Amino acid sequence: PDQNGDCYFITPASLTQVGKAPYTQTGIPNQLAALRADHPHLKLMFSVGGWTDSDWFSSIAADPAKRAHFIDSCVAVMNQYGFDGIDIDWEHPFVGGENLYATPYVNANDPQNYVDMLAAFRAHPGMNGKRLSVAVVAAAYGYRWLLPEQMAQYLDTFNLMTYDLHGQWDYFGGYSGPKQRSITGHQSALYDNVQPTPDVVHIDKAVSAFIGLGVPSTKLMLGAPFYGRAWFNAQNTGSMGGQTAYQVAADKPPSENDWFLQYYQVRNLITNGGYTEYWD
Repeated sequence: PDQNGDCYFITPASLTQVGKAPYTQTGIPNQLAALRADHPHLKLMFSVGGWTDSDWFSSIAADPAKRAHFIDSCVAVMNQYGFDGIDIDWEHPFVGGENLYATPYVNANDPQNYVDMLAAFRAHPGMNGKRLSVAVVAAAYGYRWLLPEQMAQYLDTFNLMTYDLHGQWDYFGGYSGPKQRSITGHQSALYDNVQPTPDVVHIDKAVSAFIGLGVPSTKLMLGAPFYGRAWFNAQNTGSMGGQTAYQVAADKPPSENDWFLQYYQVRNLITNGGYTEYWD
């Protein structure tokens, strides 16, 4: 959303691009609608926010007028494109997305304001029979600011972001230590891989945490990444995690795209690039 609470498509081209056969409609929403027509059991939802577009959630949730306008705007988009529900991706209350704790992107009352905003969503007449969910981080630094038990009464699902659990941002000594070498690890680990990172996080730990915070297990949805994370100059220690990797201080860091591999790129490296696939 923008600072006024208007819901909009962050990539306008998604409304004009022509799909590939058999869904050649113009615009992704129309392509998805055609897919649902072929598979009526599917439920289509759109997500609002994300790491780079969570700037104004805090001020919107804190202001009843902006909050009401935001909800009206989201419901209008949902109805215009025939979606079955709305997912709120506030990353994260009291964190502020890429602004990281900066004013005015965080508010001490963010946790309760989030609950109030979800209650207002659920009370909106346009949400009758529609689904409402939130995307929530799987690491404690984010969910410790949430009130999951209160949120759960208004939600169909909590979409756990059980991916990007580890990446090139993991450093020995934590974020406050010298950033000389990062450390490898599974980005979507089911269980603890005994890695010496400051905040070991894995799917089992995240699910257990949310259940312990009062969320019914039937309202927890796991996120599955269809991409991989990469490291450079990793030491071959024979283990599947915990190797020291790219030496940040000594070398020029690769671009962000070099740290990120699509699934087809991973398969191509295994098939044609001489890489070996291992199972932990």
